[in-house]
Amino acid sequence: MKNMKTLMVSCLTLLLSTTISAQNVSLVPNWIPGDNVGYKFVQKDIKKSGTQSSTEEKSMDINLKVVDKTSDGYTLNATFSNLSSNGSDEMIALLLKLTEGYSFDYKLDASGKITGLADSTKAIADMKAMMDKAAKEDKTIAFLVQMMSATMTDDLYLSGILDEVNYIHSLNSVDFAGKKTADQTMKKGTIFGFSVDAPYHYTLQSVNGNYANIKTSAEISNDLLMPAFVDFSIKMTVGMMNGLSGLFQKEGEEKVDMNKIMQEQRAELEKKFKETFDLKIVDNYTCSYDKSTQWLHSMNGSSSIKGKSEDKVIDATTQVTIKKK
Repeated sequence: MKNMKTLMVSCLTLLLSTTISAQNVSLVPNWIPGDNVGYKFVQKDIKKSGTQSSTEEKSMDINLKVVDKTSDGYTLNATFSNLSSNGSDEMIALLLKLTEGYSFDYKLDASGKITGLADSTKAIADMKAMMDKAAKEDKTIAFLVQMMSATMTDDLYLSGILDEVNYIHSLNSVDFAGKKTADQTMKKGTIFGFSVDAPYHYTLQSVNGNYANIKTSAEISNDLLMPAFVDFSIKMTVGMMNGLSGLFQKEGEEKVDMNKIMQEQRAELEKKFKETFDLKIVDNYTCSYDKSTQWLHSMNGSSSIKGKSEDKVIDATTQVTIKKK
């Protein structure tokens, strides 16, 4: 009986400790210039088609460093190294190889949310230079790389190269304010290459010393995906056509305003999306946040997208594991 009472007191003490900690759990960072952290990032993509499935895995080291801090937020630098992939896509493998040591600066607001690139002109120029180098190394992918380079815009860059960094900052700005749950909208990358503003739900599962263990979940409907997909399609088409016109346009010819033309097609594109797609994305991640350093400690989970595209079944899962080094 004495042991049982001791156990009950211990459990009650732990429960009260967790509840008190929960009232003070805020994931809004307070970094100073010079703070830095390294992560091992592993992503596994699983695609199913009928009874067949394919799996591709990529991994990399990501080092983040706080470059500057103002009343408006932070400037951070991200550097990528030790990139590898077991996939069969030769262009992806080549781009990963060329990304070794790639570095860029990006901005966060005071709460820790990513707001964009610190210098988008330089970042995109660096990315295009890397793509041009890839085209010279492998002539078989030269035209495809040129098209990718031509369509590169700030938004497309942010939905691509910043995707891995977005995972690391996915808990920043969450404030439980004495509760066990919180909600906020975050940028979410998709397998289609575009980002969508997704409604995320956070559940504080436990607080153990300096570590807050949090479950992150989201359900993204077809209606939420539609405007993001249409915007992405318009930007891709405009970039592609402008790129082609730059290659083939004769001197003195009037430049066609492709953006105006595509914007006029928005209603038709939205209608086409509804007729073509019926999709749903479900995210579930378990995260550990280090309150002492105010950085993500680890993340493990998956994002699945299921549904139909015309008569084709879509069933894909992205598994992500991030560990602080």
